[in-house]
Order: sequence, then C-alpha cells, then structure tokens
Amino acid sequence: MKYILDTGMGTELQERGINVPDWKQSIWSADALIHDPQSVERFT
Repeated sequence: MKYILDTGMGTELQERGINVPDWKQSIWSADALIHDPQSVERFT
C-alpha cells in the first residue's frame, strides 16, 4: 500500500521539471498522477 501526501507536492514536482498546470485550470499535482505517475513514485 502506498500513501500520497500532497503537502507541497505540486511545487516539488515543478522544481523537478514536471509540468504542473495552474491550480485554477486543473487539480494541480493530481495531473501528474494521471499523466506521469512515475514522477510521483520517485518521491517514495
């Protein structure tokens, strides 16, 4: 089982070069879960 903690994950993804859309246009870091799940797995 994996837990996802979204405490600043969107900002961290941006700093790692992952495209994170504006929070007004999407669900922020959840977009990476859908389109680039490997980038999120690297946090664990």
